[in-house]
Amino acid sequence: MLPSGGVLAIVEYVRDESGSATARAVVEFLRQHGGPRAYSRPDYPGELGRLAGFGNIDAIQQPVTLLLGLPAFAGLVLSSSYARETIEQFGRARAEAMIQTIGAALVGDDGKVPFGYLFHAWLVTRI
Repeated sequence: MLPSGGVLAIVEYVRDESGSATARAVVEFLRQHGGPRAYSRPDYPGELGRLAGFGNIDAIQQPVTLLLGLPAFAGLVLSSSYARETIEQFGRARAEAMIQTIGAALVGDDGKVPFGYLFHAWLVTRI
């Protein structure tokens, strides 16, 4: 059991669809060629606010941009559970090529694909 004054933290990274053209392109690709989303994101502040014996919810949000080479970009996209059907439909090599084509159109001057994520953390203190 978490002692009084202890902190419970929930942390997640989500694609920054509003702030990253790369994230939007990936989401659209997976919408067209991937499987259905297997889950919906919980209402963490609401859930934490209903916990008996906890209070003082703090939320942290920080944008993070991963700078990835094309193979790493394709690997990250295909690691998503939504991409399983893409791999089954096209085969791994063709799916990687398709995703690298998307990434090639978004490469920055540094030769990297800027993939935006949002870091979220919710902290709640045991009373």
